[in-house]
Amino acid sequence: MPPFLRFLLLHALIGFGLAALFVAVIFWADPFGFATVLRQSAGHPWPAILLWFFCGLTFSSIQMGANIMMQDEGGDH
Repeated sequence: MPPFLRFLLLHALIGFGLAALFVAVIFWADPFGFATVLRQSAGHPWPAILLWFFCGLTFSSIQMGANIMMQDEGGDH
């Protein structure tokens, strides 16, 4: 597997793991009754799954972007 693909997959998995923790904390803390609304929705698992998925996309993008920006350029700058 090419190193850049491994880099992207690793940081995508980290981002989705952080999103899972974030959604778990939302369900545990129930801020403003948000988790209650998610639990009582008609298509019960789908709103929570979509919340995790889109938070995962966001956290993965942030994780990848931050790590790319923190890499050493290795140039003569």
